[in-house]
Amino acid sequence: GPEAEGAEPTVNVATFTALDGGRTLLELLTECHTKEVRDAILETGMEVGAQEQFDVLDELAQSLK
Repeated sequence: GPEAEGAEPTVNVATFTALDGGRTLLELLTECHTKEVRDAILETGMEVGAQEQFDVLDELAQSLK
């Protein structure tokens, strides 16, 4: 991964918040201890792939209603 050996690992936090109408808000936070680690993660294109997967998950959730 983008973390150097011996570097502090990133911390990933997922928060689920119940909303009106039976909806749920999902907030994801990745805490990086350095700008370099953050930039390396962003350069992987992970954000685009993650968004595509969330779109698929959203379609699945809608189909289960």
